[in-house]
Amino acid sequence: MGDQRFYARRSYHIERFDDHVASLAIDMFDYAGSHESYNQEIINWDMRQSRPFTMADVFNRTQGWKKFVIDYCIAKVNEQVGEDLSLDRDEVGQVVTSQYWRFGTDKAMLYVPFSAVTGLSGPGTDVAIPYKVLKPYLKADAPVL
Repeated sequence: MGDQRFYARRSYHIERFDDHVASLAIDMFDYAGSHESYNQEIINWDMRQSRPFTMADVFNRTQGWKKFVIDYCIAKVNEQVGEDLSLDRDEVGQVVTSQYWRFGTDKAMLYVPFSAVTGLSGPGTDVAIPYKVLKPYLKADAPVL
């Protein structure tokens, strides 16, 4: 439109691809005039069961894992960007139970979009959570193990 430029950029990266799990992130950056947006879509696939998997397949049914991950994420994001960034616990809780998880061979990665937890624009940050730290909350037959 006129002299304005619009674009949509996509990139992807594979967190893990083996006989247990395929975990892929698709990064989306769009610019429409004066407004830009960033999002990430993640696909997690259980190679042994030939189906997508969710947090219900990974974590024990107890709710303790959610509180642990919320606290862990808030601490790690504060380490990465500074404690002056105010994170809303309820919003972080929604991210924790969302589709923003990727799974590597030795850690889970949770993408925390700043727009969802702070109201700020921008892409957000990744929080790496080693499986050894998550072990008390993981199902024994979780596809990621």
